[in-house]
Amino acid sequence: MMISKLRSTSKVTEVDAACKLIIEAYNKKDLSADTYITSVFDQLKTLSSALSTAIRKDAVESELDTLDSMRDDLIKSAHYLLLGYIHSPNEIYNTAATAVKK
Repeated sequence: MMISKLRSTSKVTEVDAACKLIIEAYNKKDLSADTYITSVFDQLKTLSSALSTAIRKDAVESELDTLDSMRDDLIKSAHYLLLGYIHSPNEIYNTAATAVKK
């Protein structure tokens, strides 16, 4: 789906896709004689590249947040399991869990 206009409420990924399409169209034409438009598109290419990098970085950080949460849940589960064994009436479990806790 093509967006008709870029707005301040446009999604970052939509802006990035639009920039790539505009740059692709620019690269198909020979506009090197126009120094102004060349400088504008040089800046657009740089900013578009930075935007793409930020989007990828954000996606990775989001995935890491999910994995961090899963890790934290597993650590908490192991901790509570250990506490359960420490308070177990079975002396073998209690002794072993106390040794692990140290």
